[in-house]
Amino acid sequence: MKAIYPFGNCGKAIASILEFFGEEYKIDDIQTSDCVLIASKRYKYKLQQELQEKNITNYIDGLEYTGKKLNYYLKAKFPKNSVALIYDDYKGQKHFGLVESLLRSKNIPICRFIYPDVLEYETCEYDFVICQDLIPFLNAFKLFICTGILTHIPYDSYSLRIPSHYYIFDYHAFYHNPKTRGFWSLKGAISSAGGGGDFEY
Repeated sequence: MKAIYPFGNCGKAIASILEFFGEEYKIDDIQTSDCVLIASKRYKYKLQQELQEKNITNYIDGLEYTGKKLNYYLKAKFPKNSVALIYDDYKGQKHFGLVESLLRSKNIPICRFIYPDVLEYETCEYDFVICQDLIPFLNAFKLFICTGILTHIPYDSYSLRIPSHYYIFDYHAFYHNPKTRGFWSLKGAISSAGGGGDFEY
């Protein structure tokens, strides 16, 4: 039996993927015979040590296991020019504006992901529940669009951020630098797209 440890946001995302593929799991009463899916990137080695102290040695990286499994499925379903929409804050769907409909009007395949903590508050439509640490495994997509900051993405993919509010520190760091001013022009174009302007892909 697979066991998820611990059962935080990453654990919930792993559980959702396992359920999609019809795999059973448990989140408590871990036995030495269980295959433990470690559900944390930051505390991975600390958790491994904790398991070893409990004489549990049958463990794997749960994020890598489910991330690769999901990516294999997505690559078979979506062409490489597909776009991933990441609902990563409580008003993510609202801040995307018309971006999704504009992409669909160009016949660009879209897959919608939502974070577990956002799912608790939002009722928007989504395809899969994931956490940020699963994204590096999902190289089935050419572009990731989000409202927050993606710290890591697949090496051959791109990310586009649609900020949900004004970032004063980003403004001073980027806008007053002529070399990066184009970033703000691009962001303005995307923001206007959300309000009904043109969106180029």
